[in-house]
Amino acid sequence: MLKNCNCKNWGLLLIRVGLAAVFLFHGISKLMDMDMTIGFFSSLGLPAFMAWVVAVVETLGGVAMLFGAFTFVAGIALAIIMFFSIVLVKSGAGFFAFEFELMVMLTALGVALAGAGKYSMHSKCSCGGNCMMCKGSACMHCKGGEGMKCDGCEMCKNGCTGHEGK
Repeated sequence: MLKNCNCKNWGLLLIRVGLAAVFLFHGISKLMDMDMTIGFFSSLGLPAFMAWVVAVVETLGGVAMLFGAFTFVAGIALAIIMFFSIVLVKSGAGFFAFEFELMVMLTALGVALAGAGKYSMHSKCSCGGNCMMCKGSACMHCKGGEGMKCDGCEMCKNGCTGHEGK
């Protein structure tokens, strides 16, 4: 019944949009009231610049997830933020205090590992989302070539083979 369905790509899109909504809402909320955000971070013993880092990473990570661009880097960065949210803010109150953060962290890691899917900005890349450019870095063989994309190095002369991640 679902043999010809493009369900995996639709699923990845829905997951990315959900993550984008969560992180855009929280990131923009932090940016809109940085005095309160800095105060909260200070109460945890963290410097003010960390409040800015978290607010910007949440916002930009949300944008990246929404459009399916640099989802490897965005997913890892967002997962790190959620890990520290669990450790620094929620862990003392038991599992039910941080179950949402844990789910969001694991979902961000899942997108980082699975890729953005067909319905993303990077779906146009000839590698099918497997090259390091699509995962947030450059070809390790030719050091990125022109514009951080493989410029047809010997390993990729017939198109990206995905060797960059191996």
